[in-house]
Amino acid sequence: MHKKVGVQAVVIVDEFDKPLLDLLETGNPGDETLLDANREELRNFFSTFKAADAHLRFVLLTGITKFSQVSLLSIPQ
Repeated sequence: MHKKVGVQAVVIVDEFDKPLLDLLETGNPGDETLLDANREELRNFFSTFKAADAHLRFVLLTGITKFSQVSLLSIPQ
């Protein structure tokens, strides 16, 4: 759109962390695989924004989890 119209896009994502929080709250065994899959999906989703940085005016993400308590996007070591 930026190339075609000349206006950078604005992206708003509300409660992006809700699927991960739901899994963390269930505490069911076996959810770790699903949690990891969701985390990877979010990582891929956000990497799209990084790649399109020149075409974005701004990106606003809202969540319901405190980042200081949960590391949702960091790569496990």
